Amino acid sequence: NNNSSRFGKYIELLFGNNHQVKGASMSEYLLEKSRVVKQGKGERNFHIFYYLLSGNDDLAERESLRLTAPCDYSYLGGGPPESGEPVRDDADDEDQAGPAARAASPPPAGGAAAAAAGGPPKKQWAKNNVIHGKGFSEEQRKANAVRDAEQRRKVQVERIRAGQAQADRFPDFQDMDRKQARQGFTEVQACLADIGFLQSNVEEMKSVLAIILHLGNVSFYAHDVTEAAVINHGDSLAIVADLFGVAAADLAQSLITTVRITRGERITTNLSVAQASDVRDATAKALYGRLFGWIVRKINDFLIPKQDDDFYHIGVLDIFGFENFEVNSFEQMC
Repeated sequence: NNNSSRFGKYIELLFGNNHQVKGASMSEYLLEKSRVVKQGKGERNFHIFYYLLSGNDDLAERESLRLTAPCDYSYLGGGPPESGEPVRDDADDEDQAGPAARAASPPPAGGAAAAAAGGPPKKQWAKNNVIHGKGFSEEQRKANAVRDAEQRRKVQVERIRAGQAQADRFPDFQDMDRKQARQGFTEVQACLADIGFLQSNVEEMKSVLAIILHLGNVSFYAHDVTEAAVINHGDSLAIVADLFGVAAADLAQSLITTVRITRGERITTNLSVAQASDVRDATAKALYGRLFGWIVRKINDFLIPKQDDDFYHIGVLDIFGFENFEVNSFEQMC
């Protein structure tokens, strides 16, 4: 059901003495926040995520939020690219190093003569130098990383433009038609402007939504000895920290450890992979819930009359319908 609200709301319509509608006030409850991090088979996440990814053609904004294709996000039933290397349709096994890194890499000593004399094969030489950084200064490694990141961005943009989401990697992934996403994105932005949201408000909203998407791609593995959760290497944590405006190390600690104060002593405990995953998902759901509540409060600021007159009112209660799945959870019991 594309029109299912997935939350309950109570609306009070306010009338004056002349029986004309003077305004309204809305309360929301039971938002289905669990949908943010996991969806049932054949279902999608909230529409706004697909609007933001498939309906937004502002490339500068997409770049600032580091947004790619819907299938690249775990919370939408997909997942991050399988490696940090650029995704190329013509990729082969001859050389897996990033194209920008290859272009910036110095040739082997002796050039063709060294190769002819039995020098290291191209693939092995590229692996040693590009992946392990041998033969590069710190400035060169940073420059290579920036160039490869730009190449990845260009490839992702091309994938989005061509509609090649490569969602076949994720059989349970449910996408949204791009025409529908564009129309929905345009309508949402127009509604926000009509209600009185400032452009800065809309940008903050998009930033929070992007944080949620990237947060879902932060994954963990268990330490060999302690079984404590360790964050997998990848760009997602750094992107989330940058959009949040916090240090990546502090964000990492908040995801994989818990702190207690006992008799004035600070005790830090490592979390397991399952516990860290729960913390990540709880954070994403809390962000979405707070964002949703903030939007409702802003709408009420627009709808509630400014004068303090006495009003008649009619209350309208709107709840979502009942569900019965093969496997029911807490949301269905409510």
